[in-house]
Amino acid sequence: MSILGSINSGLTNDNTILNIKAILDGVISIVLTSIYGVGVIFSAVSELFIKEYSIFLQAKLKII
Repeated sequence: MSILGSINSGLTNDNTILNIKAILDGVISIVLTSIYGVGVIFSAVSELFIKEYSIFLQAKLKII
């Protein structure tokens, strides 16, 4: 969902897939944070900025 959503958002300005993924990730992050601690937040932030945002920018600039 992150790859498809980022490309779809960059090319068509439709954020539906990314919004659904954000809701799913938020619920899972709350559950995993209660089990494993604060490290879950750091992994979520790194995935967001490194993977999803770079794919979004590439699609926005039509590099892909």
